[in-house]
Amino acid sequence: MVTAGWLALAAWALLVLRPHLAGRRARPAPAHGGEYQKVQGFLPPLSLRLESGLVVKPAGVAGPGEQPAAEHAASRLRELAPPGADLYVELQPRAAEAESAAPPASLWLPPPGGGRPEPFPYERARLIGAILVQEGLAAVDPDASYIYKNEFLLLEDDARRHRRGIWAER
Repeated sequence: MVTAGWLALAAWALLVLRPHLAGRRARPAPAHGGEYQKVQGFLPPLSLRLESGLVVKPAGVAGPGEQPAAEHAASRLRELAPPGADLYVELQPRAAEAESAAPPASLWLPPPGGGRPEPFPYERARLIGAILVQEGLAAVDPDASYIYKNEFLLLEDDARRHRRGIWAER
């Protein structure tokens, strides 16, 4: 019980202090580099069509299986990345058996203020997959190896403990 309390306190501290520490700790280098893309449209269940014609899904997340929850997650994704929105897209490696599916990508929302700053300002940007997990609209994909998986697991644990989104009735 005490250990669980300390772990919960550590997770909370990480979430609260992370923005203040971001400037001091560099994010890991992206696996494949990235590029700015505009969103052309949304494809169910949780995929986006980009201006290049590529269809991608947020890396590291598994969409909810139940229909109302899936619709809520899709609605939030459309809100975060409407057609015409600028995203910074980093394609992630995928399993050979998933070659026919939309490739996973780290989908970053650039900081407010417009423009396409170079190098990309990770410390001021928001990761769409992390937002979906933190709000309890999606779970962490247990089978995916992903550079931000540990952060996503902390966000999922917080969403579960606070009964947000798909964790509200469990």
